[in-house]
Amino acid sequence: GLDFVWRKKWEKVWEEVKYCSDRCRKNKNK
Repeated sequence: GLDFVWRKKWEKVWEEVKYCSDRCRKNKNK
């Protein structure tokens, strides 16, 4: 039960984390 809620919560955050890391990587390459 708890694991399921924790995973659902992270799913939302993961999108932001991936998006942020991608931008950071592109900025470093510039």
